[in-house]
Amino acid sequence: MRALVKAISYRSLATVVTIISVWAITRSIRLMFALSVLDLLGKIVLYWLHELVWERAKKNGEFDWKKPTVQMLGRWQPWHAGHRALFERAIKKTGQVVIQIRDCNGWEDNPFDSKKVAQFIHADLDPQYKGMFIVQIVPNVVNITYGRGVGYKIEEELFDESITSISATEIRKAIKDKKQ
Repeated sequence: MRALVKAISYRSLATVVTIISVWAITRSIRLMFALSVLDLLGKIVLYWLHELVWERAKKNGEFDWKKPTVQMLGRWQPWHAGHRALFERAIKKTGQVVIQIRDCNGWEDNPFDSKKVAQFIHADLDPQYKGMFIVQIVPNVVNITYGRGVGYKIEEELFDESITSISATEIRKAIKDKKQ
């Protein structure tokens, strides 16, 4: 609230300076009011556009390692619309996500190496979410163990049939059949 009051106060003083300056130069009350209104409205619009640019820069900024973050762990073989739906739920929780790719190179049913999977993820998410997620390649994690309550929770996200019916196994099979 204080920032808003200061902004109104500053803008009011700046408009008074414009009024006095225009009057001193032109000695025209009509021109003084016209330019003052134009100055006031123009600078409000300019400030609003300036804020939009800064908000976008913040959104596309750096990943904040200290901020609460949602973790997604999987093979993502291949990254598909169901994975994106999961990501979009995750990003709403804290505003940033770490997507961890299990390094499963060499498994017969994984057509892409981990770096290629990371490229697919970036290609899909960067246009809208750049700076709000990171991708990490991790060992082939098959078990997650934790002790007593340590400040995080493990949640399963449930989706409707349009998402749960997406099968990475079927997608991989189609890729394999296409190659043959």
